[in-house]
Amino acid sequence: MSFSQAFPYLLSAGLFLGLAGCVTKNPSMPMTAREARQEIVELRRTPVTQKRPLVVISGFNDFGIPSHTLAPKFHRIFTDPQIVKVSMLGCHTFEACADRLVKAVEAKFPSGSSKETVEVDVVAVSMGGLVSRYAATPQPGRKRLAIKRLFTISSPHQGADLAGLPAFEEVQTDMRFGSPFLRKLNATKPPYEIFPYVRIGDVIVGAKNTALGGESPWWVPPEDVSPAHGFAYDDDRIFLDIALRLRGEKPISTLPRTPLPR
Repeated sequence: MSFSQAFPYLLSAGLFLGLAGCVTKNPSMPMTAREARQEIVELRRTPVTQKRPLVVISGFNDFGIPSHTLAPKFHRIFTDPQIVKVSMLGCHTFEACADRLVKAVEAKFPSGSSKETVEVDVVAVSMGGLVSRYAATPQPGRKRLAIKRLFTISSPHQGADLAGLPAFEEVQTDMRFGSPFLRKLNATKPPYEIFPYVRIGDVIVGAKNTALGGESPWWVPPEDVSPAHGFAYDDDRIFLDIALRLRGEKPISTLPRTPLPR
């Protein structure tokens, strides 16, 4: 890994040192990571029936580690897991990414409709949130991803702070603030629920960008030195809240969402 590639992670780890002592619990998501791990153990002891298929999708040029990590964790909380994991590695345009996502869902859960897939819940990491939203918009020649609920982890709904760096791929330029792609995607409110999550200290996307306009995400403060963005998918507090919602049980997060700390 070159220094330019490692810089965001080094910066994130350094930022943690400044944040750890000054960011307190989020009143609308107050559980600690240790408490969350204990609750997850209990969920595994009492698996339930899954309400609908689940799609777990990774982010920008990711080898699929988040989806391959999360999918088995979700498997263990259901009696009859129906889960498909999708990697965005080598996906250079949002059109190609959306096409890959829809085809992956169709391959595992075929739909009788010529216009849309079966109804699914989606857990999307980083850019995967934008891919999912774009896949859910009607486009000529492609089925629409029929999303019931979308859970996004550190997704750049408003753009990504580091997307302004020199780019060689269209998906990166599309994630820049005010890009035509984002303007069009954010022009109308999605007809499905979106649950946005983030870890404070995200220097890749920026916590302020991880929810739809005018909203705050559910955020958690850092509890370790792992990069806030790169390892948000592995945060047990975020996983627990999503897992409880998928199971139809009371989540640990509450409304209204607490504004991001300054």
